[in-house]
Amino acid sequence: MGKGQMFLIIAIVAVIALALIKTSLSTYQILEKKRYLEAGLERLEFQNAREELLRTIEYSVYQKENITKSVEDFIKFARSYFKTKTIDLNGLAAELILPNVTAETNTSLNVTILNLLGIEIQNLNLTFSYDNSTRNFVAIRDGETVETSFIFNTSSNVNYSLSVYYLTSYENRTENITVPVEIGKSKFVGLFDLRLKSDRAEQRDIFTETYVLT
Repeated sequence: MGKGQMFLIIAIVAVIALALIKTSLSTYQILEKKRYLEAGLERLEFQNAREELLRTIEYSVYQKENITKSVEDFIKFARSYFKTKTIDLNGLAAELILPNVTAETNTSLNVTILNLLGIEIQNLNLTFSYDNSTRNFVAIRDGETVETSFIFNTSSNVNYSLSVYYLTSYENRTENITVPVEIGKSKFVGLFDLRLKSDRAEQRDIFTETYVLT
């Protein structure tokens, strides 16, 4: 084989190698762009789920429906929807109902906790600032709801707080929820910790909403 032929073969191999590298880079860039676009769509769907949750609450308030049931039904529906896309929607919902408050009369603060963390809550502790009374629950399965209540008595408008502490096998966390008591008013207070997780990205949104019922 002559030198000319050898250089020609080397040149051909070099061109092929460069072409393969370019193709490989192009494929990587395409995949990365696809991943970025899909993550963007997931963010939009996550934001839309949050907005639909708020609309569900507002509609239930307007129609005087069972708010806690409407919220639970919507979140479970959204969870099933994302599951079809191999996306996990997990989280925790703490819902508080204040019946119409009458001055110097015992009133019940009704509390509902929905576990959607995707794992069992080993321990759940609720502490109400009015008298520091507590409620404790154990072994709350994923998808399970617990309900309880606290009694308070006030002669004027006041802000109490409810501390929600929970422990799972991978985290322990405390959320403090303001309970705005107004004489002559009934209210709904909801704290939502929503988490979206896929192969592309993870997102989380923690927010509290308060609605006057009457």
